[in-house]
Amino acid sequence: MRNLCLLVLGIIVFNFNRKSRLNRIFLLATVATFIYSFSTVMMWSAGNPIDANFWNKVGTIWPFFVALVLNFALIFTENEWIKNKYNYLVLYLPAVAFFSYRLVKLPNKQATNNEVLGLQRYSVRNLDLCCLNYLVCSFTCLSVCPVYPLLP
Repeated sequence: MRNLCLLVLGIIVFNFNRKSRLNRIFLLATVATFIYSFSTVMMWSAGNPIDANFWNKVGTIWPFFVALVLNFALIFTENEWIKNKYNYLVLYLPAVAFFSYRLVKLPNKQATNNEVLGLQRYSVRNLDLCCLNYLVCSFTCLSVCPVYPLLP
């Protein structure tokens, strides 16, 4: 329910000024959050492993949420780094890599719920490690970016 409220908030903010980049990024972040949380609820309430696997794959959108929030923060603070169009590649490439990896890594065959869901006690640890790896990769890219000469 709260994610639906967040989605409505994103739509309301977007409608205030549709041309603002900040409002567009905020809307995209709320949509990504809604999709991820909805797919997680559907995965845990799935009646069979095939449905759980489908919703688990839909939920692999989470890396884009992290990139969108970082993009939102850079635009909100009016950071000069974000004005270079090539830096968007640095910002979103880790998200694409993690999304692709998770999409391919998740099982495609019919499996038991425990195999699809990754045995709950391990899935939380793996998700934490995956988030940590993504953040380390993103911040490493961001810290290296000022070193190379800015492209026109």
